[in-house]
Amino acid sequence: MNGSIMDYFADNATVGTWSDFYEQLAWDTDLLLYDEDNDVYWHDIEEDGYGQSQRKSFSRQGYINEYSVVAGLNLNHKLYLGVSLGIIDAYYKESTELREWDEQNNIQYFNELQFDTYLRTNGTGYNGKLGVIYKPVNEVRLGVSIATPTFFNMSDVFETTMHSSVTYEDGSETYKKVSPYSEYDYDLETPLKATLSGALVFANKGLLSIDYEFNNFGSARLRRGGDGYNFIDENNDIADVFRSTGNLRIGGELMATDNVSFRAGFEHYPSPYNSQALGANQPNADAKLNVFSAGLGYRTGGFFFDVAYRYSKENYFDSLYPAPPTDFYQKPEMAEFENIKNNVVFTLGFKF
Repeated sequence: MNGSIMDYFADNATVGTWSDFYEQLAWDTDLLLYDEDNDVYWHDIEEDGYGQSQRKSFSRQGYINEYSVVAGLNLNHKLYLGVSLGIIDAYYKESTELREWDEQNNIQYFNELQFDTYLRTNGTGYNGKLGVIYKPVNEVRLGVSIATPTFFNMSDVFETTMHSSVTYEDGSETYKKVSPYSEYDYDLETPLKATLSGALVFANKGLLSIDYEFNNFGSARLRRGGDGYNFIDENNDIADVFRSTGNLRIGGELMATDNVSFRAGFEHYPSPYNSQALGANQPNADAKLNVFSAGLGYRTGGFFFDVAYRYSKENYFDSLYPAPPTDFYQKPEMAEFENIKNNVVFTLGFKF
């Protein structure tokens, strides 16, 4: 490798960006060094030409639960109105581990580092939805719906840990330093969503439906930090990095018999990233998520059974660590990931 996460820490420290969660830990574990003559920070890995091994692993888990109160109105079986109020409960946890080690023993003092991050987010919020469906004839359904932004109250817990092993003239030393335990409250406002939908119903034979959903991801906003912070710079960055997208969903159902139906669907979610932002090209501007699904349903009396298969494929780019803020160091190499998921879902129910 021709780079290291220490490039990011050293460059930040040199330009005056010093964090208790990053640069301070590298300094306290003897990984980050200071050149008084040139007034710059540096590290032993670059001094000996890199060549170390690198590995990054991560774990992510979470959920979003929504509890809704819904009301509807049917006007002459032609026009249907619906409104809902949703209460949201959200949870997210992420931990990462980045290791670098001198497997070939080419670096004079550096042996190994491990940089860990831990983030936990809890949130509650609320939103509203309004929808209209118009049925000009029995075979046609036309719809439009608006979902307000979700207004979240969020709470983050964040900390980092640095481990290092360094060899000196009189022997090796290992270090471990933990950042302050950070708790921070803030508000988050997600984008408004609008959906156009249409469906063709074939009498007792099946249906075909299409949904087009509009999202302006650049309109998301952070607000009211627990310490009074106003997030002006962060919100400007959000508007620069993200763009509007249109998500497409197509589904169909065919009634093979009075009791058995076959279903299929397709979903397309384009990248929410602008091609250029913050003065640089964005590698994930062309990323996308496609989902294919197929299923079988059985109905008789008060009993129903459904089985569905869902295949999703997502391509995106990522790097081991953020790019250093100046051009003094090389930017980290980007790796392309292909995330494929296969899910099978069964539903069994009884109606009383």
